Amino acid sequence: MLRKIIIVLLTTGLFAIASSAFSEPAPMPYNSSSTCTPAIYVADAGDKRILKFTAEGYFVKQWPINVEQPFIYSVGIVVDSKGNVSVSDFSNNHVQEFDANGKPLKTIGDDGQLNDPIGLTIDSEDNIYVANSGNGSIKEFDSNGKLIRTIDIGLYSTPTGVAVDSSGNIYVSEADADNNLILKFDSNGKFIMKWPDPSIGYIQLNSPEAIAVDSKDNVFVADTGNYRIVKFNSKGGFLAKWGSYGSGDGQFNGPIGIAVDSKDNVYVADDNPFENENGNHRIQEFDSNGKFIKKWGTYGSGNDQFKNPRGIAVYSCQ
Repeated sequence: MLRKIIIVLLTTGLFAIASSAFSEPAPMPYNSSSTCTPAIYVADAGDKRILKFTAEGYFVKQWPINVEQPFIYSVGIVVDSKGNVSVSDFSNNHVQEFDANGKPLKTIGDDGQLNDPIGLTIDSEDNIYVANSGNGSIKEFDSNGKLIRTIDIGLYSTPTGVAVDSSGNIYVSEADADNNLILKFDSNGKFIMKWPDPSIGYIQLNSPEAIAVDSKDNVFVADTGNYRIVKFNSKGGFLAKWGSYGSGDGQFNGPIGIAVDSKDNVYVADDNPFENENGNHRIQEFDSNGKFIKKWGTYGSGNDQFKNPRGIAVYSCQ
């Protein structure tokens, strides 16, 4: 089971991704003067950087190269309504926020509030939710970085991913030796339910490390240990699953980060941190029912390459 160095990433109301690994489009200038530019962000943990691309998949920039608090292990990533980017750093035990061009804005959690943070998400008010895997909780911070509340999952639990639906309900992926579950809480943090039902074998999860919610409040789970994506409705009802082990289109080496865009297309960070250059190190895009659309990325440190991509966020200026 992939633990502790695993991520989830999710955000809703997003945009689309294009891949220069699929084709060689003519160079397109990046208009940095636009007040709002759709963008794709990838947390590339192995190279300790964030990569920014246009919505069409053209490289824009990367960071950090030299910042006051360089990443040790960047995992979760999310974009708020203003286009600011928050990144969870598992090893530094904090979340850093940047503007859309990589300028540092603030740091959350340096006062000991976070312990091995992994997955991130935001709600309609730009509150940030952190899957605090080291002490079995979800931490919610306001847009200024002030702690609002703590939702306890369990002392020996390992929450890896977190998502919020249109009603404010909170979904948590839990991946540890004893539990491979999705937990649902209402907007006040009250526990509602968990799934899957242990009697239904074909939808049992194995190290679910990432979770995302679409516009219809369907829940997508990166079922990392089973090399697949599983789709549920908001009440835990099974809807679809796709994927198997491998490097072909629609196969996974380790589906470990996930995001859903405004058209409900699904983006998966496909990587296994223990296989280095032998891993897939790519992003794959699917429609909401699992039909393969495109793939993007190879192993390396280039502008369109990755070394252990852990999270993906897509911003559509909505």
